[in-house]
Amino acid sequence: MTLPTEAVTLAGSGLTFINYYEDGVTPAYRAAAIAAENFLQSQFTNQLTVSVDFQFSSLGQADSAENNFSEVNLSYQTLVSELRSHATTANDDIAVNGLPASDPSGGVGFDIPQAQAVMLGLKAQGNAIDDVVTLNSDLNWTFGQDAIGAIDHELTEGVFGRISSLGVAETRWNTLDLFRFTASGVRDYTGGSDGVTTFFGLDSNDVSNLAFHNSVSTTGQFDGQDLGDWDHTVGDSFGPGGPGSPGTVSATDLQVLDILGWNPTNSSGPFTPAPDDYASSLTDTSAPMGHLAIGGSISAALQEAGDHDWFAVQLQAGDTYTINEIGATGHGGTLADPFLELHDASGNVVASNDDITDGTDPDSRIVYTATQSSTYYVDAGAFVDGYAGSYTVSIAQTGGQVTPPGAGMVLTGTGGDDSLVGGAGNDTITAGSGHNVLRGGQGDDIITGSSGFSDMNGNMGDDTIHGGSGSNWVVGGQGDDSLVGGGGFQDIVLGNLGNDTLHAGTEANVLRGGQGDDVIVGGPGNDYISGDLGNDTETGGTGAELFHGSQNIGEDLITNFDYAKGDRVELDPGTQFTLSQVGANTVVEMTGGGGEMILQNVTLSNLPSDWIFEGTLSHL
Repeated sequence: MTLPTEAVTLAGSGLTFINYYEDGVTPAYRAAAIAAENFLQSQFTNQLTVSVDFQFSSLGQADSAENNFSEVNLSYQTLVSELRSHATTANDDIAVNGLPASDPSGGVGFDIPQAQAVMLGLKAQGNAIDDVVTLNSDLNWTFGQDAIGAIDHELTEGVFGRISSLGVAETRWNTLDLFRFTASGVRDYTGGSDGVTTFFGLDSNDVSNLAFHNSVSTTGQFDGQDLGDWDHTVGDSFGPGGPGSPGTVSATDLQVLDILGWNPTNSSGPFTPAPDDYASSLTDTSAPMGHLAIGGSISAALQEAGDHDWFAVQLQAGDTYTINEIGATGHGGTLADPFLELHDASGNVVASNDDITDGTDPDSRIVYTATQSSTYYVDAGAFVDGYAGSYTVSIAQTGGQVTPPGAGMVLTGTGGDDSLVGGAGNDTITAGSGHNVLRGGQGDDIITGSSGFSDMNGNMGDDTIHGGSGSNWVVGGQGDDSLVGGGGFQDIVLGNLGNDTLHAGTEANVLRGGQGDDVIVGGPGNDYISGDLGNDTETGGTGAELFHGSQNIGEDLITNFDYAKGDRVELDPGTQFTLSQVGANTVVEMTGGGGEMILQNVTLSNLPSDWIFEGTLSHL
């Protein structure tokens, strides 16, 4: 029998684990996993959620356990900057201040686990599996400290970033590569090929007596074992272990995790969530009950894993309502995986939903026909109570073909192909699941797409437009608009007139500011970003961004150009320009037009020749 998925929390820590258990994982294995996680939670306070898939499979006789995880690549400059900004202890300060001035990877870059990237603020909290941990079923585990130590060994690699590559185990380097020293305090990046033992150290003056495993022989052969593990250190979780060899985490081990950016409990004190904003149940009097109006929405937050927010709403018997809890995917907040319930007047659950679309859209939606005219309660939570974060909850009476009789209307499409047009007031327009044409009127409108194709235009006014999980055309029209792409591939987000704010969706988007002084922010996909006319501020996301410029642009500021992750600058064919270094910035000045692109904190001499190029008319 497969054990149920669950969230593992510990008072005083913001670190939450969501555990998935595959067939073969026994209650004893589960208990060891939770004990291992509770130990790590007791030592660190960072607020994030880590999803772990536990397996029990044959690995032969070579390895006691293994883990597999996704990584995020970044430049040395970015890594050092984030480690510096997350330095909270004296050891952190020593470690960061002692880092080499130049990139020891030679520009190859660094990989860190995606959970560590979330902790450092380099990646948004998601709901995908962060680490797959497998214990070897060929071995005779007691599922006491032997399994606990082995699980902590794997979690500190695939979650915390206790991994080492030196460009040998994989193409890119890892953070721990920066802290390998000889006994005399000299940094050693050879992995053993020089025949010299290397030790963990904060800097050249603070070298421990724990030796790393040197995986490379003096003849250059790589043995395939982990460069980040201790060598010949039995009884330590970061060294060799397995059944009959229980491992514990030492003070030096915790020091390793500290300098990787994690926040130790003994330096910061226990994690304390922000005050709760809404009641967590029908009987909770410690926070106010929320109140939703039909056609309205509220932005709120789950302050910690396990939090719920309740909202009272009046429903009429026979009427059908659509209730949404929109988090990170639909750009309603930061909540990675909402879970929505509807309760009747007595608090009984009458409807619930985890995902709008299983596997692709983890936001939540309930469509419910009221059986009685009464007070109901919308319960906004998270999947298995495992996430914290902000969200937007809304409710609308479902309509079919909607014709607005007046201003300030709430318009909601059906599952068909709808055309919804607002009036002169501040309208709220929500697409159904079909192919939709959504048009705002003269007011400040809120327009939201859905799982189908949505063609959205705010027209006049300062509008807020969110793309849905389908493909989207998001156009601001006149006014100073706020525009967000959705989950579709190649969403088009166009500010048009006014000083607009544009955010990419989850896939590769085309983002164009139009006229005015716009703010454009990329997302996780490989986005095309063009400020067009006006003085624009452009910030790339985690993908490889293509920043577009032309002869007629204003003064465009690119805040985080990163060649190592694939960012490039593309100019219109025939654009004449000059390049220069002005202070800390690289400047592309358009000849004759007066426009320029400023790459903030980028050194021109460090950029390879292909960082800027002229595109083709067919592409543009």
